Amino acid sequence: MRKILLLISTIALTSQFISAQSSQKSGNGRVELSGSIGPTFGGDKGTYFYGNAELNFFMSGNMALTAGYEYLTDKHSLILGNRIYIVPEFHFSMKGVLVNQTDFALGGGYSHGLQDGMSLQVNGDYYFSRKMFTLSFGIGFRL
Repeated sequence: MRKILLLISTIALTSQFISAQSSQKSGNGRVELSGSIGPTFGGDKGTYFYGNAELNFFMSGNMALTAGYEYLTDKHSLILGNRIYIVPEFHFSMKGVLVNQTDFALGGGYSHGLQDGMSLQVNGDYYFSRKMFTLSFGIGFRL
């Protein structure tokens, strides 16, 4: 538990540094709705189906708070977390999984802009409690 808290603190400090150093244009208040599906690997019984829907609220041009719904291994859960965009296309994410099974996930992803306000996304997350990795493909819409 101490390692997780230390990791979260390190990430928070890093995000503040990146935010201060970023030369990206401000995206304050921007909202993005995204959804993705894909397989999971690991765990007790092999490969499962994964799906999610997220609402991302951008506090700055490179940091977003995330809330959403997730379906993983026949369980529905609420997710809360954040995304830190290292460069405009690549992000680092961490999220807490609540409701049916408490878990913590670290991951990252890539977003490719298709047209104004729409993007294709590829995300990967590792869930520590369930010892599973998800690889998901989806689409995002800027609202």
